[in-house]
Amino acid sequence: MGFMEYLRLAISSLYQNRLRSLLTLLGIVIGVASVITMVSIGEGARVEVVGELEGLGSTMIFIQPNYLDQDVMMGKPVAMSLEDVDLMKRSSPSLSYVSPQITARGIVKLGNREKRTTIVSTNDEIAWMQGLGMADGRFLSESDIRSRRTVLVLGWQLANELFEGESPVGRRVRVNDVACDVIGVMKRRGQRAFSGGMDSEDMYAYVPVTLARRAIGTERVQVVLAQARDVDSVRTAREEIEGFLRRRFGRDHKFRVESAESILESAKVIIGVLTAILGGIGSISLIVGGIGVMNIMLVTVTERTREIGIRKAIGARNSHILRQFVMEAVVLCLVGGVLGTLLGALGAHLVAALSPVPATVSPLAIVVAFASSSLVGLIFGVYPAYKAANLDPIQALRYE
Repeated sequence: MGFMEYLRLAISSLYQNRLRSLLTLLGIVIGVASVITMVSIGEGARVEVVGELEGLGSTMIFIQPNYLDQDVMMGKPVAMSLEDVDLMKRSSPSLSYVSPQITARGIVKLGNREKRTTIVSTNDEIAWMQGLGMADGRFLSESDIRSRRTVLVLGWQLANELFEGESPVGRRVRVNDVACDVIGVMKRRGQRAFSGGMDSEDMYAYVPVTLARRAIGTERVQVVLAQARDVDSVRTAREEIEGFLRRRFGRDHKFRVESAESILESAKVIIGVLTAILGGIGSISLIVGGIGVMNIMLVTVTERTREIGIRKAIGARNSHILRQFVMEAVVLCLVGGVLGTLLGALGAHLVAALSPVPATVSPLAIVVAFASSSLVGLIFGVYPAYKAANLDPIQALRYE
C-alpha cells in the first residue's frame, strides 16, 4: 500500500471512533498550546529586552552595585554619593554625559488626590541620554540642579490621574512632604523591561538630584548611567571608570561597570535559557498527551485484534500493520498540533493583551510545535503498532 492509502485508512479509523479520538486529542492540544504559549512569552521578552537595549545605543555604560558579590547579597549598603558621581565624571574625559539615579517609592499629592509611585531623583543629562520627549512644558535643567529648585516633572499617566486632563504645568503638588512646582509632563512611554521600578515609566515623578534628601530621604545613588563620547571611546571610558572606582573605593570595590553591548549579550543568553525552560515546562503537558495517545492506541489494538488477524490471513505483512497504526497515531497528533497551535497563539495574544508580559508567536515556535506533535505521535505510537504487527494471526482470528 502507498502513503495515501495508509493515510485514508488512518482517517477512516479515527473517524469511526470520533468521541475517543476527540478526547485523546485534548491532551495533545493542551500540550502543544502550552509549548506555543510558553515559548511565545520567552520570545516576546527577548524581543522587548533586546529592542530596549539596542535603543539605548552602544555608547551607554551602567555603573551599579555588584549584586553577585557576597556582601551585597547579604544586604550591605553599596552606593555612591553625589560627590562621587561628580568626581567620576571629571576624572573620565571619555564620557559625554553622566546621570545619577536615586529612586524610591513615595506619594505625589494634589489636594485630596494622591498617588503612590516611583520618585526618580536625577539630573538634566538623562534627557539627552535617553531621548526623553515632553508632552507639555520642559524637563529638568542644569539651572534647576544648580539653584536647587523645588520643581517636578510628571509622567504622562501620573499627570492624567492627578489632574484629570487639565494641564499641570505651573501647578503645585507635594512630593511626600515637599511642595514642588510642576514644570513638565513626559510623553507617553509605557511599561519597559528596564524601567527599574515597580511602576510604568508613565507613573514616574522626576525631581532634581539636589532635592533627593528632602523629597525621598536619601542621597545614596543606586545606579549611574553614563554615555561615552562615541562607540570607539566605550572601552576607554569603562577603563577610566574602573580606575576611578579602584582609587575611590579600593581594589575590592562592590560595583559593576557594564556597557549596553555586554548587557545585551548577557540578556540574550539568560532569556534563551528562560525560553528553553518555559518550553520544557510546556513539553511536560505534551508528553502527558503522548502517553494518553499510547494508552488509547493499546486499547484500539486490543479491540481490533480480530481485524488484524483477518488482514494477516489475506496477506498483510507485519510492516503493513505497523505502518497503519503508526500513521493513525501521527495523524491524531498532527490534528492536535494544528488545534493546539491555534489555541496557543490565542493564549499568547491574550497574555499580551491582559498583562504587561510580552508574548510574540514566532514561526520557529510553530515549527517546533508541529515537529514535537509529530515526534510524539511517532514515539508513542510505535509500541502499540509494534504490538499489533506482532500478533499471531491464528490467535488473533480466535479472539472474541
